[in-house]
Amino acid sequence: MNAVRPPPNHPLPVPDLYAELERLLEQIPRGRVTTYGALGQALGEVRAARWIATFLLDPDAPVRLPAHRVVLRDGALGEYFTGDSSEKARRLRSEGVAVKQGRVDLARFEFRDLVSSRPLTQLAELQRALVSRISLERPDRDPQLVAGVDTSYASINPGGPVEAAAAYALVDVDSGRLQWSLTVRRPVRFPYIPGFLTFRELPLYLELLAEARRRGKLADVVFVDGNGILHHRQAGIASHTGVAAGVPTIGVGKSLLCGQVDLKDMRGGEARPVTFEGGTLAMALRPGANGRPIFVSPGHRVDVNFAADLARRLLRGHRVPEPIYHAHTLSRQAVRGAPAGVEGAKPQAYGESEAT
Repeated sequence: MNAVRPPPNHPLPVPDLYAELERLLEQIPRGRVTTYGALGQALGEVRAARWIATFLLDPDAPVRLPAHRVVLRDGALGEYFTGDSSEKARRLRSEGVAVKQGRVDLARFEFRDLVSSRPLTQLAELQRALVSRISLERPDRDPQLVAGVDTSYASINPGGPVEAAAAYALVDVDSGRLQWSLTVRRPVRFPYIPGFLTFRELPLYLELLAEARRRGKLADVVFVDGNGILHHRQAGIASHTGVAAGVPTIGVGKSLLCGQVDLKDMRGGEARPVTFEGGTLAMALRPGANGRPIFVSPGHRVDVNFAADLARRLLRGHRVPEPIYHAHTLSRQAVRGAPAGVEGAKPQAYGESEAT
């Protein structure tokens, strides 16, 4: 696995998927094509196909890479960075690939011998290994201070590396008010792929939590914008954050990553179980009469009912619990106005605020 150097205290390797994808693209010979899904499978996860398609819409990609040699799974050409698939067809024909009615005959022209280290398969195995370290026991006492962490992104680079700002928001449980906050801005070189959010945002969260602990501002429980055990491998970013940082965590998802739940005629304030592979892994909460449900799952050192009860207690007029709401607001502010940090920067890159 070709890993970039992880930040301090980051326990997981972060592969350079951009470099790995470029190596795969360079393997496609003239006169042949492959599919977005085949490239995803070569990386170890077919769901990476959406990111791959987005990455290849970057106008710079076709200059360096044979992006025109990638088509849809039915042979249709798909989008091209020019906005006109006829240019993609022209380039393919110039290399001897027949394009008829906007399609390529995959039985004749598909290249199947892609060779890769399958980095996403390796990351999935790390997630599975984490499951045995996750505790789902209810805490002994109710928390007085909780926090939320969330990340926002500055760059509009399609599918490529981006600048990100992450925020830690410390909130009083009884009042729901923000007490203290911390933000940091860093480059992020791992793309968004469903099920692998950990490897995109965990380095930022561990950095924030380590600094909050150093300053005596670590919360009793941390809400994470993302899933806990409600995950294809029952090890989402909230679980990784909790285990790696040694703190109780709760995951809050705004869409259903996996599992089944009946949302029909759900009332405001109601909670319903989300099941997956025979177990109840989360609760769907509807914040208000007109609000869309959120999906609350334990991350680490909490159980399903504790997570749902605390999340519902912290719903104060927003779709998400107050710690996530404040962290999101702060991360958006930081990504719009804060100076970009450099990779490996020291704590002077942090932005700190004491609520008054």
